[in-house]
Amino acid sequence: MRFKAKQEGVQGGGIQKGAIYIVLNGQPGVFYHFRRAGSTDDLGLPVYFHKTGKGIGQLQIQIDFAITGSLPTPPPEWDCPIDLGANEKLSIWAVKAQTGLEIVFERTVGALFTTV
Repeated sequence: MRFKAKQEGVQGGGIQKGAIYIVLNGQPGVFYHFRRAGSTDDLGLPVYFHKTGKGIGQLQIQIDFAITGSLPTPPPEWDCPIDLGANEKLSIWAVKAQTGLEIVFERTVGALFTTV
């Protein structure tokens, strides 16, 4: 998983309140919730990576409420409601939409940034 600042001029390896970040390299069909390490409160809304080639006729509304079509979708965007330094840790809660399987992993904010 990687972050890339959407706007030009976002400085440093930390996260700035009000800036928008593109989230890259997530698994299709998974919601990612970002939290400060040790907290259960989400920082902003979760992001979802759509599965490609899964039309409305193949979705189950009770499970897959994030609807997608056959067109490619852009990478999800995330805006964090607080400033976080490069050395602070994020807890990332990944939840598979259809099965509810979940895993939590931690990364420093600086380790999540890409230079690509």
